[in-house]
Amino acid sequence: MTVVFGRILFGLIVALIFFQSAVDCVIRPLPSPKTSFLAMVDPPSTKKTSPAAVAAIDKIESIIGKDEGGRGMESLVVPGDLLRGATRLALLTPSSASKGRAHVVLLSGFPCCVDADPPTETDGPPGTFAIAQAALGMGHRVTVVTDKCNEAVFAAAASSLQIGMKTYPSEDEMASTDWADMESLVKSADLIIACERAGPAKDGHCYTMRGIDMNERGLIAPLHRIVEMGRERTTIVPFVAIGDGGNELGMGKVLEAIVSNPKIKNGDKIGSVTPADD
Repeated sequence: MTVVFGRILFGLIVALIFFQSAVDCVIRPLPSPKTSFLAMVDPPSTKKTSPAAVAAIDKIESIIGKDEGGRGMESLVVPGDLLRGATRLALLTPSSASKGRAHVVLLSGFPCCVDADPPTETDGPPGTFAIAQAALGMGHRVTVVTDKCNEAVFAAAASSLQIGMKTYPSEDEMASTDWADMESLVKSADLIIACERAGPAKDGHCYTMRGIDMNERGLIAPLHRIVEMGRERTTIVPFVAIGDGGNELGMGKVLEAIVSNPKIKNGDKIGSVTPADD
């Protein structure tokens, strides 16, 4: 969901859809996922969402998609993705591997403050935990995943919530036990959501908007592999992403717009190539 500044509002919209669905008794499984040319899944059905709810969400999408900073973000908004992404979470049902509760895996962490300690950008964590609270409120199990360098920030935010948390080191420091742990996490996932998570560009490295290579600084864990592993499963795990710059995980869905937008400096270098479903 390439929607500008939609992080916290996403959680509120999920609650709106969930509440309306519960009242109307239309909570049901999503369509069976299938592979497309980008290994994405079918969009969720929104036919039972009331016209009033759809209108309200469309209005919110138009507001949060405005490019107030003049950074070229309007061209990255995919109309309807806010509704579709929120619907995936609101109507999520557990798989057999989830042990009775749907499992939401939240990826976040953007260590772009490369000379600071910790290097964590501040807009990802609030949205991540707003979504986590919405998912918990619907009875889902939640695991938040970030880089080792972001651990202190995310652990502090998660301290009052009944959620799981995992951190991984940079790829060159990943041990066989780390990869095995990541594979186990993906096997139990029903939905993957990236909220302001650094995503790899065409050369496999993650960059700040200024073009600084965060992989070279040893700050980036290979969390994009969680998405790829989810798409390698027999039943593909849907992937929803939220970003506002073009270098976030999931923004590969609008890569052409990132590269061609003159307001996005270094677009060809920093643009994330991993596409989201919504």
